[in-house]
Amino acid sequence: MAFKKILQMKAWALSMLAVVMLSGCVDMDKLSDNAKLSSFTIKDVYTPSAQLGSVSIDNDAHQVSVALEHGRYLPEILFSADINIDKEAEKLLNINPDSVSVSDKNGDGMIDEEDNVLFYISAKSGLPVEWTLVLKPVPHNENTDFRSVLVSKAPSGFIVADETFLYKESEEEHFVKIIAPRLGEFAQGGSEFELSYALEEATSSLMMADEQGHLQKQPSPVKLAFTSERDTRQVVIEAEDGRRSTWPVIIATGHDVFAANEKNFRQEQIRTVNIAPINVLVPEANGNEFLGYQVDSLNNEILLNLRGADIDGKIKYPITMVMGFNQRPNQVCIGYKSGRSVVLKDANSPLEFYLYDRINDIKKLWRVKANSFKSNEADVKAFVLTRSTPSSVKFRLADTEINAETGVVTLVVEEGLDKFPVVLRSNIKVSDHAELIGISPTEDYILNDINSVKEFKVRAEDGTLKDWQIKLRFAGTLNNEARVESFRITSYKGAKGLLQMETQGVINHEQKTITLTVNSGGKDLPLTFNAAVSISYKASFVGVQYTESYKWTFNALNETKKIVVKSEDGNTENTYTVSIIDNSPAASSDAELINMRATGFASGYTVSKTDVDNNSHTITFTITAKGSGPFSFTPQLTVSEGATTEGIISGTKVTFASMSDVKTFYVVAEDGQNRTEWDIRILYVPQIANGDMEKWSTDRYNKKVPTGWSSSNNSITTAVQPNSSSVDGSTCAYLETTSVLGNIAGGSIFLGWFKMDLGQLSEPKKMSHFGIPFDAYPTAVTADLKYVSGGKGDLACVEIHMLNYTGSGELDYHTFGSKDANGIYRADPSRESGITVVGHGRDEFDTTNGWVTKRLPVTWYYDNPLTGYTKEKLPVTHIYVSYCTSYRADHIEGAVGSKMWVDNVRLEY
Repeated sequence: MAFKKILQMKAWALSMLAVVMLSGCVDMDKLSDNAKLSSFTIKDVYTPSAQLGSVSIDNDAHQVSVALEHGRYLPEILFSADINIDKEAEKLLNINPDSVSVSDKNGDGMIDEEDNVLFYISAKSGLPVEWTLVLKPVPHNENTDFRSVLVSKAPSGFIVADETFLYKESEEEHFVKIIAPRLGEFAQGGSEFELSYALEEATSSLMMADEQGHLQKQPSPVKLAFTSERDTRQVVIEAEDGRRSTWPVIIATGHDVFAANEKNFRQEQIRTVNIAPINVLVPEANGNEFLGYQVDSLNNEILLNLRGADIDGKIKYPITMVMGFNQRPNQVCIGYKSGRSVVLKDANSPLEFYLYDRINDIKKLWRVKANSFKSNEADVKAFVLTRSTPSSVKFRLADTEINAETGVVTLVVEEGLDKFPVVLRSNIKVSDHAELIGISPTEDYILNDINSVKEFKVRAEDGTLKDWQIKLRFAGTLNNEARVESFRITSYKGAKGLLQMETQGVINHEQKTITLTVNSGGKDLPLTFNAAVSISYKASFVGVQYTESYKWTFNALNETKKIVVKSEDGNTENTYTVSIIDNSPAASSDAELINMRATGFASGYTVSKTDVDNNSHTITFTITAKGSGPFSFTPQLTVSEGATTEGIISGTKVTFASMSDVKTFYVVAEDGQNRTEWDIRILYVPQIANGDMEKWSTDRYNKKVPTGWSSSNNSITTAVQPNSSSVDGSTCAYLETTSVLGNIAGGSIFLGWFKMDLGQLSEPKKMSHFGIPFDAYPTAVTADLKYVSGGKGDLACVEIHMLNYTGSGELDYHTFGSKDANGIYRADPSRESGITVVGHGRDEFDTTNGWVTKRLPVTWYYDNPLTGYTKEKLPVTHIYVSYCTSYRADHIEGAVGSKMWVDNVRLEY
């Protein structure tokens, strides 16, 4: 035998891929090294919905490529093939043509060229040649989005928006929201909504699970039954290329906004549920007189002011009305469409509709009512002097002044001051539907001198009484009065819109004071307002000109302002002091966080739990998986009545700079005295994927392994299998030490990957690439284990390595290191460049009495004077965990028959 062929035979035997038995004398140099494929034909595809296309063979690259027409997002594709090798080759190994399986080995959610299948063709010389089978996805549309979803039919008694709200923050975070501010009674078997949908791509399909749990295509419309508003229904959109996306469908009823709780919402939220500027028409008033409308945002009413057509002033029904308005962003109007004609049948049948903020899920119920309107206006509109005796008292009638603010009609006397008394009769026109009291167009009244006053009243339509006076002024004399006659607030606002006040100021002429009254919200400062200030005839302001456009500002309610008025003749000057009385109810001292709801988590983050600790005033998000960007969320806060928050705002996104970042905010009581400090923290506790061993996939050697894990012996034997005798769930991992041609092969699973390399048979560790990316700091790794030793002192082994990697490229770690004299595990710098073991744990144990829970603590080397390691300089970048049936398997030592069952691998923090 030639020496070269002997070495080839030895390598082949050690790799366990084939056993070449030699008999007789063979000239090895004459045997061919050829290991080519002549044909590869797809026969049957067993996986439903998968479609395979053309096949190409590259004998130089040792690769078979199959076009994957459909099914790239399936976990596994199973098919059969007719595989023929070249006549000069010996045989096909490690692939079963009747059952070829290609699966998502790397767990990225799709089958692509990285998920290849390795097989071998044995040459007649005994040389094994490695081949790769790959499925190459054919590009197709992968859009799994809705274009629109409409509620084409809702259950009886439900008030629902016609258009749903489609929310999509990311590929993982999206949903369809049926906006239903008023729910009827749910039927026992569920109330059915009919949804008409359109997808972004015509080649995509909407699918739902049938009673057997199989996904079936659903034409539009689709029907979904909900048993309560808390239900969530799932629909799946499948793209042309097989990519699937699950869309939750939920019912959103929203939180009511009304007068008593409006202050718990931000102004921009309240705007969304308040009516925008509108136009109202009453095309058919049924004989009533339409006098306009008013919007009452406090009581959520739109009042149509009508003067009733009935004899007793009552409104006659029916009435036809139309409203026109533009919706604000994120505002949904439910129950009424702008421009639609509506008939109000009677006083007990108002039009009801909702304005809904689809982002924040808040709503306001609005009612449109016919309001029997009676004017409160009681003013003098015109004054005509119809009689004056004696005629020697002459009046300058063109200068007659009517002041509605002060309620004074002033007649100017031109001549005849010595001819008094004077008898007058006048014709006075007042506001529509108002009446005069105390004076008549047919009756005389007497004024004895220039200072005499005739008093009368005007009663408005609604009964409001207003005092009026007729006064005289001599034309040749300048007025010496300098008084503030009235002070009326025309508009006002607190800092947050919470303050309420009286609009009429109380004037005391003796003390020269003007008193304003705040009824509630006195802490809502600064207070700003505009006011109409009326002063004596021909008088003027000194200094500041207090026109109606002047903006008054009070930063504190104990502030005072001064108004200086000078008479027409310049001889009289009075200063009035403007002050405020605060009659607000006592402000609350409560500063409690009643509830915190978090929404809109950043893409890619998995938040497993949100804890609100009222004792420590800490909110903790437990995160088990990170996204690519910073963590963020949107808080929805409920605090004590009247309280506010500082540091964060309810409904506004909060972003964390890092996992160690802490956000502090305060709940501030209404009285401003109590402040409660809260911290928002992140507990980052990632877990090992598939630690419960429920998911299994096929590795490159066509052997089953727990998804996310690897095994070092699957190329030569089956040392790892799924097993049904799990602690909970359906499967656990079963490992066993086996014998292959007299050599020990330990059963193991580990985090990392394995590839057979015939050039490394003398050093098997080089074929195992240990470790996966990781960036947290567990205190221990725990698992449910059962172990039976095969004897000969064999023990089970569990190990964990926490690594820092600063090298370039992908981590390449093989555990060539060892513990030093101080018990600190050191990587071998000559063979594992750029790697530092910053935490380590290892345990070896004998046969257990059935299932036990094994906890392996991590010994961290941080802040150790012997290492000098710190988290800042050497943060964790990778983790390696392994379970093995023979503790010296890497030395090809152990006992055949050592068995281990592994379940529920988890990290403790």
